[in-house]
Amino acid sequence: MILEGNPLHYELHVNGLDNAYTREFSCGCERCTRATRAANTSLSLIGLDDAATVQHHVLFDAGSGILESLIENPLLRAHPRLDAVVLTHWHSDHTSELTRVTTTLARSRRRQGLPVTPTPVWCRTGSAAWLERQYPHLHGSSVDLRRFGDAEPMGTVLEPLPLEIPGVTITPISTAHSTADLHPENPDMHHPCCAGYILEFSGSTVGLLWDLDATNLWLEDANHPVVQRLRGADHVFFDSNTWRYDTTPSGHPASHASFSLIQRFAHIIKPRCTWLVHLSGHEDAPGDGFGWDNVRWQSEAQRVWAAESLPGEVRVPEIGERISVGVLEEARV
Repeated sequence: MILEGNPLHYELHVNGLDNAYTREFSCGCERCTRATRAANTSLSLIGLDDAATVQHHVLFDAGSGILESLIENPLLRAHPRLDAVVLTHWHSDHTSELTRVTTTLARSRRRQGLPVTPTPVWCRTGSAAWLERQYPHLHGSSVDLRRFGDAEPMGTVLEPLPLEIPGVTITPISTAHSTADLHPENPDMHHPCCAGYILEFSGSTVGLLWDLDATNLWLEDANHPVVQRLRGADHVFFDSNTWRYDTTPSGHPASHASFSLIQRFAHIIKPRCTWLVHLSGHEDAPGDGFGWDNVRWQSEAQRVWAAESLPGEVRVPEIGERISVGVLEEARV
């Protein structure tokens, strides 16, 4: 039933923005000694009614620290809900708290007398196979693992996910991330496993593009269908794992995007706001990105953005930050 005058407000909530190694032993850098809480890169898409009740919640990635972020979210603490988990790939810094999140949610809902069903978890076919190897207990009462796509090459637009979220389309994009694009039965074989996502609302577009390796140069092609769909997007979240580390000492492309590469992508895509996530910098040289904390990352990125006259603004989010992304005036609830 469509209830007129009962809009849904959609927001993105930042659950984490760190890379796999949030802190490292015996390192005295700004990043390893900071007092603020750290968590791996993750966002929640939350739909709220006018009473600020959570009507929809889709979680993108569930690595270390994510459960704590969700529990500290006052909206979810009051209304525990998770309609789906959507994964970029199978690496542990994006999946390690998957079962903890879903089982904790089930416990909370049972305690409140609310219905409990397994949470749909969406990922590419290759990632699903890796998850089943990594977490043999995954097929339990809390998780319903669902697959999409097969081994499509990077830059391929896949079918939208069949999620019943009014006014929102979530479209997976095949991306390349070298250390995850491995065949689950033969890791010596290349097998695409990773995805980014385009979120489309009425009059608003968001791109979620993290854990990109340095071969994703299709994002510099102004005529590429993904680039055209993202052109002028309101928000694009990019993996910016390092400041300028694009090539390994052996000469191979880096397994993550650097800020220098993100500048090239932003120059073509021209988002209104470029968000930097999956931050580390430990691979960079001292004084050139090594160990910067989030405040330093943002100030240095904004300095370059202004000097290079790059489009829109660049920001580093904070855990718990809320970003408005759309309003559906007539909501199906």
